[in-house]
Amino acid sequence: NFTGHGTNSGKGVAVEQTVTIIINEEPYKGRDLAWNGLRLAEASLVDINVNVFLMEAGVDAGRKNLEPPENYPHLGEIIVRLLEEGAKVKACGICLESCGIGMGDMIDGIEEGTMMQLAGWVRESDKVVSF
Repeated sequence: NFTGHGTNSGKGVAVEQTVTIIINEEPYKGRDLAWNGLRLAEASLVDINVNVFLMEAGVDAGRKNLEPPENYPHLGEIIVRLLEEGAKVKACGICLESCGIGMGDMIDGIEEGTMMQLAGWVRESDKVVSF
C-alpha cells in the first residue's frame, strides 16, 4: 500500500517500496507515453525505489544522441537524472537487437535487460505501470 510518505501507518518505520515502470512506446511519435512514464518515474523517486524497463520501440528513448523535436522535452536528460538519483534503468536486449540499436548507442548507466530480469522486477515491485 503506497503511503506517499515512505512510512508505515505513521509509526515512523521506513518502508521500502518499489515501482517498476515499463515503457513500450516509441518517443516523439505523436503520443507522449514515453515522456509520461519518465515523468512518473521522476516524481516517484521522491520517496520510493524506481525501476524503468525500456522495451519494444521504447528502447529508443534511451539512445544517447536522440534529439527531441522542437518544443518537446529531452527524454535522454530525464533518464540521466533518473540514473543519477538512483533509479535502475534497463533496456530489453532482444528489443535493442530488433531495432538495430547496440548498447554502445545507449545512455551510460542503462543496462541491457532480459525478460527474466523484468519478471523479477515485477515480482519484487509493489506496483507496475506500463506506458
